Amino acid sequence: MRVFIAISPRWSGGIFSHLKGILTSGYVPNDIHILVYGTQRFFDAIGPMDKNVETIVDNSMSMNPIMMYLWRSRNIPKLLEIYSTDVHFSVQGNLGKWSNDKIKHVVMSRNLQPHLVVERKRTPLYKFSRIRNEVLHRTLKSGFQRADGVINLTEYAREIIQSEGVHLKRSVVIPHGASEKFRNHTIVKRNLSKSPVILYVSDFMEYKFQWEVVRGVNIVRKNTGIDFQVHLVGCKSSGGWKYLERVLFDLNYPKWIKITEHIPYNEIHKVYQTADMFIFASTVENFPNILLEAMASGLPIAYSNRRPMTDILGNDGITFEPEDPQTIADAFEELLDDDFRYQCALGAYNRALRYSWERTARETFDFLKEVYES
Repeated sequence: MRVFIAISPRWSGGIFSHLKGILTSGYVPNDIHILVYGTQRFFDAIGPMDKNVETIVDNSMSMNPIMMYLWRSRNIPKLLEIYSTDVHFSVQGNLGKWSNDKIKHVVMSRNLQPHLVVERKRTPLYKFSRIRNEVLHRTLKSGFQRADGVINLTEYAREIIQSEGVHLKRSVVIPHGASEKFRNHTIVKRNLSKSPVILYVSDFMEYKFQWEVVRGVNIVRKNTGIDFQVHLVGCKSSGGWKYLERVLFDLNYPKWIKITEHIPYNEIHKVYQTADMFIFASTVENFPNILLEAMASGLPIAYSNRRPMTDILGNDGITFEPEDPQTIADAFEELLDDDFRYQCALGAYNRALRYSWERTARETFDFLKEVYES
C-alpha cells in the first residue's frame, strides 16, 4: 500500500510531533510505503525517517497561505497520480476536490478552533487569522464529510464535529503519544525550590491567556510572599502577545517573568526539567501535546477547566477558570501543599504512560489499511 503525505512549508508543532513520532522510530509496517512531500527545511528538522519512508523535496512551495492553498488545489491531485497513490493521508486537515475516486482519502481532525463560534470570535473580524478560521470552518467540514476516513485525536473533537451535522463515513480516535525523551530523566520532586519556577509552553495566541496567568501569579506572590518565577516559552508574533504586553507594562516589566521565544524541539524537554510547576491555560485544544509533555515530565500541573484537558489529566492536576486570574492564584495556593502536589505530579506521570507513539503509529497504520481495504 502506497501512502502519500504532503507537508506545506507552514507546519504546526502538533503536525511535526505527530510525523516525527510515527515515521522516525521504526513503527512503519513493512507492507506500507510512505511518500512524504515537503521542503528540505522540514526534512532537516525531522531528521532520519524509517526505511519505508521516501522523501520528495520541493522548495518551490510558497509560505503565503493563499498561494499555498492554490498550489495544493492544482498540484496534489497530479502528484497522487504520478506517485501511484493508494491512500492520500492529509495530516494537516485539508481535503481538496479530487477527480480520481480510486484513491482513498484519510484526513486528520487537528484544528478545533474553527469549529467553535466563541473561539473564532476571540480574534477581531479585521484580522487575517479570523478570516482564515471562518474559511477553514467551511472547508474542514466539507472535507470531513467527503473523506473516506477521519482520524480524531480525542473523543471530544469527534463530538464537536458531529454536533455540526457532519456525517463521518468512517472515523476513529487515535491520540498522540509522548516522546520518551520527556520521561527519560523524570524526577518527581517532593519539595519546591526557594524561588519556584512556573513554566508555560505555548505561542501567545488569543486563547492561551498568558496575560491572565501573569496576573494570577502576581496575586499568589502577594498572598504568600513566595518568590514565584514565571517562564513563558512561545512565539510573540501571535495575537495574544499584545494582551500580555499591556499586563507587563502595568506591572512595570517585573524581573520574575522570563520570556523565551523559541527553543528547538530536540531541546524543549530540558526546559521542562528546570520547572517546579506547570500551567496550561488554553481554552481550546484538539489534543494538547504540551500538556502531555508536562505530564510525562512529572510536573504538578494547574490547568484549564475545559475539555479535552479535563479528559486527559482528570483529577491528577488542579483546574482553574483561564479567564479569571483569581482562580489561577487559588490553584497555585492549593499546589503549595507538599503531599498534594507530589500526588498530582505522580498521578500525571502515570497517566502519561498510557500515551505512546508506538500505539499511535500502530493504530494509525491499521486504520489506513482498513480504509484502503474497505
